[in-house]
Amino acid sequence: MKRLLLLLFVLGLPALAQLRLDVAVGGYARLLPGGQLVAGPRFAGGLEFTPARGPWRLTVQAYPSWSAPEAHFDPGLARMTVGYATEAIDVEAGLARHPLATAQLLEPYRLPGCGSANDPNGCWSAWVEALPRIGTSLKLALLKTDGSDAGLARTSLRWRELELHLTAVYGPNPTAPAAAGLGASERLGRWIVYGEGWWLPRADDPARGALGASTYLGGGLLTLEAGYVDPWTVAGAYSRPIGEDGNLDLTAGASLADGEWTPAASGAFTYLMNDADLRFGVEGTRLPGVGYAWGLSLDVRAYY
Repeated sequence: MKRLLLLLFVLGLPALAQLRLDVAVGGYARLLPGGQLVAGPRFAGGLEFTPARGPWRLTVQAYPSWSAPEAHFDPGLARMTVGYATEAIDVEAGLARHPLATAQLLEPYRLPGCGSANDPNGCWSAWVEALPRIGTSLKLALLKTDGSDAGLARTSLRWRELELHLTAVYGPNPTAPAAAGLGASERLGRWIVYGEGWWLPRADDPARGALGASTYLGGGLLTLEAGYVDPWTVAGAYSRPIGEDGNLDLTAGASLADGEWTPAASGAFTYLMNDADLRFGVEGTRLPGVGYAWGLSLDVRAYY
């Protein structure tokens, strides 16, 4: 591991000019059931750069964040890899995420410890990906997940407007991940319809899946999804520009467990400037058996 870190450092020195950096400063207030108010500042950042020397490249992506009063710090190290690429093959090793979802809002299955929609952190891994033609790929990987070491095989196929993703995950340790999945998407008129299904042979409740569709509506993008993600869940999102310098994002969803729905909704308006963004957000969530929690947030993000 020390040799890998040294190689990452040496390859990255000449590429500091390619560095992309952003810093966000803001705060939030959350009103909990019973009238309890939780508020405090939060800080976040982003760092990305991918220098290349011939077929070799270094990729670093980090999204650290800190919030109070929990005093929680997340390094957000999503990727730190060394790669070698040709027109037909791509080999890479290091710390990386391995997203497997076809759905856009729900995540029926994810690799434990290798990042998710709400977790940017990656896991140690090495993989090779063959790219015989555009839209077709075969990926073989070795992963060090939270459960144990595991292997991953994933192939993606594209024929006209149809895309297919077949995935197999297996680790010999009984606590390691084991799953088989099929994802697909197809254009039907103005809609993009997609779905995915998973089978987890070591789980007590092995079936997972989601169906969704997206289309442009009223100048914005509408996305609707439903799935069994332990428990049943429905979700929707709408995003559209407001004028020349603004963007509105709305999301809503609900989960059904033990005969009780748990809804949640959020909205955010982002004002876009040349080198910074100003974001104002609101959210509401129902906590089972307790009541509703409401939140406000304001963040300023500057880009360098």
